[in-house]
Amino acid sequence: MFPIFIGITVFAFILLRSFPNSVLVADFIQVNGTTGGTSSQALVQKASERLGLGYPAPIQYFLFLDNFITGHWGYVTKPLIGSTIQLISILLPNSLQLLILSFSLTLLIGIPLGTLIGTRPLSLSDHSIRMFSLVGFAMPQFFFGLILMLIFGKGVANWPGAIFPIFGSISFSGTPPSWAYDQNLGAVISTPTHMIFFDALLHLDIPLAINALMHLILPVLTLSYALLATVIIYLRAGMIDASGQEYVKTAIAKGVPMKRLVKVHIRRNAIIPTVTNIGFFMTYVLGALVVVEMLFGYNGIGWFIAQATIYSQVYGIVYSGIIFGVILMVINFFIDILYVFLDPRIRY
Repeated sequence: MFPIFIGITVFAFILLRSFPNSVLVADFIQVNGTTGGTSSQALVQKASERLGLGYPAPIQYFLFLDNFITGHWGYVTKPLIGSTIQLISILLPNSLQLLILSFSLTLLIGIPLGTLIGTRPLSLSDHSIRMFSLVGFAMPQFFFGLILMLIFGKGVANWPGAIFPIFGSISFSGTPPSWAYDQNLGAVISTPTHMIFFDALLHLDIPLAINALMHLILPVLTLSYALLATVIIYLRAGMIDASGQEYVKTAIAKGVPMKRLVKVHIRRNAIIPTVTNIGFFMTYVLGALVVVEMLFGYNGIGWFIAQATIYSQVYGIVYSGIIFGVILMVINFFIDILYVFLDPRIRY
């Protein structure tokens, strides 16, 4: 993992140094709050030293790593005002909430469907579900999101099933509770987890939890579709391949019940390549996260990095990119650990 992290930070550093020094210094200085009586020239000098602008590139890189580790991530002014690390720490849990629910839905639906068509190849159900999956592969995320909006969006479609909000993470009918709204930032920032749905459950505010869940339905479905298609297609292929192995034929000859044969012998081996491909596909999912959050006005880190790009917020772009890389790295690390449980023959 460490070499991958170094690679991520090297690319981030190269991106950061592509900006003029004046921009780097200006965005590194706090733009809101007091300066403690320090003159502007002194602040510029301090920022230049912290960034190592007078040193060779290798020294600047190590200072960049030091700033990353110590939390000196600069500031952003649009769309929200504050330190980069503060805003990312607030918005990241919202995206994790979206990813957690999308993964849960994908596994809940994808594994049973992949198992079903894997044990019944070329049947009507196989053709139908494969067609559903191929559409998920081919259809762009934003287009599928727009279709969901037009069919199920509240205030967009005109039928009783159009009940899902199409913008934001929650809507308040009156004054929002203190735990769900940050007056300083002027945004929906819930406590303690910053995941509005789970925070509403922790505060036993069931109506607000239902409200937050309704806002999550369309973004979760949009983000889940392509990932669901991946799980179904690769699990089906793995099931068909595993079904022809000698150990399966031996188990059938011994009279092992079909249900146990599928669950213990076939699916367990078929799911390993599926897990591998989910790891590869996560790059696409994180990219889709940006599109989905922008489409639904959902305030997460994907929305933040898109807004930072639009408004040329240097540190918002760079450090959000590092966080995306770290998320991808951690997911693949857990996938490697998962291999040990799926296949006892694997050892590290």
